[in-house]
Amino acid sequence: MILVSALDEQNINQLQDMAKIMLVAFIIINGGIFFVGRWFAQRSLSPIDGLIRQMQRITVNDLHLRVEEGTGKDEITELAQNFNRLLERLDNAFELQQTFVTNASHELRTPVTSIVGEIEIALNKERSVEEYRHLLNSVLNDSERLNDTITGLMELAQSDMAYTRATLSSVMIDELIWEMHDYWNKRKDAGKLIIDIEQMPDDARALTIMANRSLLTIAFNNIVGNAFKFSDNQLVTCTLNVDDNYINISISDSGIGIPAEDIQKVFTSFYRSLNSRSFKGSGIGLYVTQKIIQLFNGTITVNSTKEGSDFLLKFPVSKF
Repeated sequence: MILVSALDEQNINQLQDMAKIMLVAFIIINGGIFFVGRWFAQRSLSPIDGLIRQMQRITVNDLHLRVEEGTGKDEITELAQNFNRLLERLDNAFELQQTFVTNASHELRTPVTSIVGEIEIALNKERSVEEYRHLLNSVLNDSERLNDTITGLMELAQSDMAYTRATLSSVMIDELIWEMHDYWNKRKDAGKLIIDIEQMPDDARALTIMANRSLLTIAFNNIVGNAFKFSDNQLVTCTLNVDDNYINISISDSGIGIPAEDIQKVFTSFYRSLNSRSFKGSGIGLYVTQKIIQLFNGTITVNSTKEGSDFLLKFPVSKF
C-alpha cells in the first residue's frame, strides 16, 4: 500500500487572499452604508431639527413669533401648523389677560372719578332743585357708562376663561341663528331681525363647528346689538350662505356706518369712532367678538358706507 499526500499551496493562498478581500469589502461596504445612512437620516430629520431650533427661540415674551410651515403635505408640515395654532391661542390668551388688567384699571377709574367729583361738588354747598337734577343726570350717565364698561369687561373675562379652558362642543350654526332670532324679536318688535337663508348644504353636518356655544352667542349678539343701536332700531338682516369651503354669515344694518379711516380700528379694545360717541357703549363689544370668532378658527370683516354696515363672519366647513 502506497500513501501519497500533497499540500495545494496555490489554492490556499488564493483562499486566504479571498478572505482578506471579503473582510476588507465587508468593512468598506458596512462603513459606507453607515455613513450614507447617517447622511440620509440627517437629511430626513433636518426639517425637524430646524423646527426644534425655531421652537426654542419662542419664549413667553415672543408668542407672536411663528414657525415656518413649509408648502409640503407631510407630517412635519402638519406638526408646524398645529404648533402655530397652539401659539395663536396662547398669544390671544395672554393678550386678553393683559388687556383686561390694563383696560379695567383705566376704564373703571374714569367714570368713578367723575361720579365722586360730581357728588363732592353737589355736597359743597346748597343748590337749587334744578342744579341737583342736572347733577343727578350727570351721575346717572356716568353710572350707565360704568355699567356698560363692567359688562364688557365681564365678557372679556369670560372670553379669557374660554381660551384657557377650551370647553368646546358641536354647535349647529343654523340653530344658533334661529335662537338669536327668537331672542331679539322678543326684545325688539317682531320682524325686526330678518333671517335670510341663501344656500344650505346637503349634509347637515357641514353646519356644525367645534365651539363654545355661550361665547358664540355673545359674539353674534354683540354684532346684532350694535346693528340695532346704530341704526335706531331699524331692520337688521342676518344672511346664512354655506358653500363647499365656508359657512358665511352676514349681518347687515342701515345705520350710521363706520368711517373708512376707522374700519381697521373698530376691533381695538375701547376704541369708538367719532360718529358713534353720541351712543352709549364701552368699545369692548367688537374686540371681544373678534377674539371669540378667531378662537373657533373663524374670521370677521366689515364693509361699511354711510348707508350702513355689513359684518361678514366665515367659518371653515368641517370635513367628514
